[in-house]
Amino acid sequence: MPIKIKKPELKTGEKIFLISSAVTTAVAVGFCISLFTCMNKIITENGKDLTTLVFSLLAAYFVTSAVSIGFGVRAYSKEDCLSALGKSIIYFAACVACLLNVRYGLVLMCTAYGKEKLAAKFIGSDGLRALIDAQYIPWFCLLMSLVFTFTIGIFSIVKLIRKK
Repeated sequence: MPIKIKKPELKTGEKIFLISSAVTTAVAVGFCISLFTCMNKIITENGKDLTTLVFSLLAAYFVTSAVSIGFGVRAYSKEDCLSALGKSIIYFAACVACLLNVRYGLVLMCTAYGKEKLAAKFIGSDGLRALIDAQYIPWFCLLMSLVFTFTIGIFSIVKLIRKK
């Protein structure tokens, strides 16, 4: 009679972390799609709805990344899942990238809702062109965090499917 080797099952904390990574990836995909499809219309038309959509998805991406950090640190501390800790560090970088882009998002929101005086306070004395030029590094960081989030999410989904 052949010997059956059982695959080790996922621990509860790691499974919760993988699910939160999949949710974070879904939100990141939605944010990325809305960002690339709506940004041109936001700049040219100052649409309230599109601006609110993109800014709220940025906030949702930040929140889901922060939640994934918590679940990852918990999985590491309770179940010694080192990969969850490493992925949590990447999610921390994603949170920082979101925070780097909040100023530009607030300027867009204020402009869309007709609060130009408040937008001018966020822009500062250097002007809008200087703010846009300064956005290169935050936008690049956000793009890289989205790429890493997609990668983590794909691997998390594959691991969840394989271990069921």
